[in-house]
Amino acid sequence: MRRIGGSWSQLHAAGFELSAVRSAGATYPELASAGYSVAELRKDGATVNELRSAEVSWPVLHEGGYSIKQLFDAGADHTVFTALGVSLRDVFAAGVPVSEYKTSDVDPADLLEAGWTWNDLVSARFAWSDLVVAGITWKAIEEAKLGLSDLRSLGASWSALKELGASGKQLKDAGATFEDLRLCGFKVDACKVLGASTSNLIEAGFAREELSDMDITVQDVIRATVSWPDLQGQGFTIAFLQGLGATWKDLKKIDVPWGELHEAGATWDELREAGATRRDLVALGAPFVLADFAPKTEMKCKPGQSVITATLVAGEPRIVVLEGSFVLVVNEGGDEVSRLRADEVFDSNVDDCSVAVDGGSDVAIASPKSIRVLDLKEGSVRFARQLSNKDGALVSVAISSHSQTVGLITRRSGLQTWNYASNKATGSYTGGSFDYTRDNLALSTSGKLAAFSSGNRIDVVSLENGEVVARCRDLPNPDITKIRIHGESQICWVHAGSGKSVYRSSFAAGGASDAVLVVRDESALSEATDLILDKDGEYAVLTPSGLVFGRFDTKQLQIESGSYMAGSLTYSRDQRYLLAYTSSKVSIWTPAGQ
Repeated sequence: MRRIGGSWSQLHAAGFELSAVRSAGATYPELASAGYSVAELRKDGATVNELRSAEVSWPVLHEGGYSIKQLFDAGADHTVFTALGVSLRDVFAAGVPVSEYKTSDVDPADLLEAGWTWNDLVSARFAWSDLVVAGITWKAIEEAKLGLSDLRSLGASWSALKELGASGKQLKDAGATFEDLRLCGFKVDACKVLGASTSNLIEAGFAREELSDMDITVQDVIRATVSWPDLQGQGFTIAFLQGLGATWKDLKKIDVPWGELHEAGATWDELREAGATRRDLVALGAPFVLADFAPKTEMKCKPGQSVITATLVAGEPRIVVLEGSFVLVVNEGGDEVSRLRADEVFDSNVDDCSVAVDGGSDVAIASPKSIRVLDLKEGSVRFARQLSNKDGALVSVAISSHSQTVGLITRRSGLQTWNYASNKATGSYTGGSFDYTRDNLALSTSGKLAAFSSGNRIDVVSLENGEVVARCRDLPNPDITKIRIHGESQICWVHAGSGKSVYRSSFAAGGASDAVLVVRDESALSEATDLILDKDGEYAVLTPSGLVFGRFDTKQLQIESGSYMAGSLTYSRDQRYLLAYTSSKVSIWTPAGQ
């Protein structure tokens, strides 16, 4: 019949035996579809997978005599066995691994009752919570020789293992730290029996009171590698550690903040010896005195060079020198960084120019016919403006790199200021008498105020509205060398010639002040050539015979001797470098700890 077109189903209906149809070439899936029974096919050698490809259902296969293991190997899962009504005991007996039930809703205790063991559940990576539900006990753990580290990997906490009956040694052997043991409730003595050192106990987090019977040393605390906040939480204090003999350096090894060390009595020098950097000291408000600076280094000009000014670029000293027909920017070693033609920088003899810096990378150079701002970072002219004959002779120039403001005083045009980034005028004032020497103009950091000497007085002018904010009258000496504006409410100045004082006057916006305070009157301040200010109450004055540091609120002076005839100062509040220079040399004070 097959030769004349009969189907396998027709052969089955006609009564042909399975062996005959099989010999005719029919496959097991075809025979199953033709209607031959699963039992016949199983006896003939058909596999579960072959019959499943003919969409024979699991119940039919099971009824046809296929075993649980054969069904499992062909892909039947625990849901199939449940649907077939197969007991867990039969599934276990069939050799199905317990992992088949890891994600099922079956109670783990039922799995154990069916025949699987604790080791089976652990090997199958059942969660610790499942083992707890199954009723795991310390006896079961010991009898099954379950590893505590394996149970930990399944989610068991040290506390849970301790509650079941694990000893401290067993927990430690399984990887528990002394901190783990402390959190489990083990006390200092128990940890000591297990080999804990004093450092181990501190690191474990035991409170200082709990360690009262221990002979704690400073090195024990350092070796513990515990953060200072954590140590404080455990009851350790600076005073306690100092009582053990801790030095400031020791305290810094356990990361006690510089501020706390300073509050505990460490001096600036002691902080520096303990490793504090310049920035650390500045952040703490270290006073601006010579003790905050390392010994000076000195750079002398090469033959044929003369210093124009000195400042800082990205925290590094830069010196501007004239060499023939070029203006060079060199580093503290005298190596050239950049150069410009002298006629790009000024249009006359350099001796006729006025120069201003404020510790930034921009330098203002005013000559009788022009004013320019040099960008030392880029080595280029950033701003240039020509002056006309009607402006009259040059008197003074000032710069505020923070606000990018440059100011100029000429005898006829008075005070003029510009924002050199936008190349726009920002203010002017013509109400004074501008017939006096140079270097008597100052700009505030904000660029909103200007202070300058005018005869025997000093005027402070608002550049926003051109009005006088403050005026100091009847000065004893009109020969003012340098004026500085401190913040937005104080001016300080020094006199040349016979002057030997630092003066200060405070003012409030909107109201003039005639109050002049002689801050210091010392012979060391005689013939001052420059003045700089740092924080409130701190200043440095350059004199021909040396550098003088002082504070407004004390009588203390510190003097660094040296020859600075007609010298100038540059200072950066951010970088804390101090440069003192003359036409032939530059002295550099490096910030403490740098």
